[in-house]
Amino acid sequence: PEAQALSQLLQDTLLKSGCVDLTQCCTAEGKLRWVLYADVVCLCDDGNVTDACMLAATTALANTLLPAVETSGGSTLQVSLKSKTPLPLGPLPVSVSYGLFHDHALLDPTADEEAVCTGRVTVTVLPSGELMAVTKTGTPDIPPKLLLQLCRQAQERSKALAKLVRTAQTHPQTS
Repeated sequence: PEAQALSQLLQDTLLKSGCVDLTQCCTAEGKLRWVLYADVVCLCDDGNVTDACMLAATTALANTLLPAVETSGGSTLQVSLKSKTPLPLGPLPVSVSYGLFHDHALLDPTADEEAVCTGRVTVTVLPSGELMAVTKTGTPDIPPKLLLQLCRQAQERSKALAKLVRTAQTHPQTS
C-alpha cells in the first residue's frame, strides 16, 4: 500500500506540475505518442523515501532523450536512434518532507526518526517558489504557525534540491 500511494503521489505531482507536457510527447500529430514510464526502485530505505523518489524521477526525466521521428511520404514514420532530443520539460517540482513529533518537525527524517514520528508533512514546491501541494498524514492537527514555517523552509530548501537536479543533467534544456 505504501508503494502504491508513493507511485500515485509521484504520478499526480509530475502531471499536475506541468513538468511533462503530454502534447509534447506526440511523434506525429494524431498518429503516435511516446509513452514514458518512470520506475523508481529503492535499494535502501533509511527514511524519507518520498523526497528521494521525487528527486530520482525528476532527474531521470531531465536526462531523458527521445529518438528523432520523421515523417516521409505522408504516412511512413522513420525513427532515428542516432539523432535524439531532450524531452521538453516544464518546471520540475521538488518535494521537501518533515516528520512530525507532537509540535515539532524534523526535516528529512531518517527511518529511525520516522518510526517515532506521529505524522508527516510533504511540501511540494515549483522552481518559481510557488507552493504546489502540501500533503499531511498521521497527526490529526498541526499548528497553523508551524505549517507556515515548514512551507517557508521548504521553499528555501527546494532551491538547493533543484540545483542538484540541474547539476545532474547531462543535457541541459535549451528553453
